Amino acid sequence: MMKTLRTTLSATILIAAFTQPASATIIDDTYWGSENHGWGDRIGNHTTTGGGYTFEVHNMDITLTGTMLNVKINTNYAGHTGLYGTGYGDLFLSSSWDVFGSAPYAADNNATGTNWSYGLSLDGDTYTSNGALVKSGSTRFTSNAGGTTTLYELNGSNNDDAFLSDDLTSGTFRNGQEVVVDLSSNTVINTGNSGTWGISALDTDDFISFSIDLAGTTLLNSDTIALHWGMTCGNDTIEGAFSRVPEPAILSLLAVGLISAGVIRHKKA
Repeated sequence: MMKTLRTTLSATILIAAFTQPASATIIDDTYWGSENHGWGDRIGNHTTTGGGYTFEVHNMDITLTGTMLNVKINTNYAGHTGLYGTGYGDLFLSSSWDVFGSAPYAADNNATGTNWSYGLSLDGDTYTSNGALVKSGSTRFTSNAGGTTTLYELNGSNNDDAFLSDDLTSGTFRNGQEVVVDLSSNTVINTGNSGTWGISALDTDDFISFSIDLAGTTLLNSDTIALHWGMTCGNDTIEGAFSRVPEPAILSLLAVGLISAGVIRHKKA
């Protein structure tokens, strides 16, 4: 009996050690960010087609399984890159969400809010010799097909290693929002982690998706992961954070197993 118990207990511990806990959550878009120019959550008064309606972001659907992060951003903007000179933004990440103010966070921007520590950047950007992003030669502004991404560590202050909505947009837009990792910055470091991004532009299921392995990053040292995304004009930007499911506590499982074994042995006696 005890031999069987020991075998079962060992198997349980091994299974737990290799089990990949999953964290899943949906973050609704309750974030405005500054400057909204009096429009609120998104800029533009169109309610069914075009204009502001096309830029609407609804929520983020997030799953973390082991070290693999999958993010689906449900937005009407999926499939509309190039509209008014805009493009798909990068996904920014941090181990804490230091948003400024209270919901809907109408005064939060690159200087007052979270200093993002990682940026998942869409591959395929083209730069001029002086570090400016070339829209006509960059995939994010020209393609709805999806592609590959690279995860970068951001070490600048006040998010100065990111292009802001101000840098890539003219006209009326949401100012002060981080939208694209500035690969010309000397505070940006390639982590070596590669991922993918994709677009679904069906009438009833529009989203942009990201997938990246966070192995080797400091994001896994925290119980919280914060996220930020918007199109390059920041018209409708979404931010939020979710709590990770902790790894299985092997020693705790061992203790429970030993207690159970003791109880069974006592009953047998």
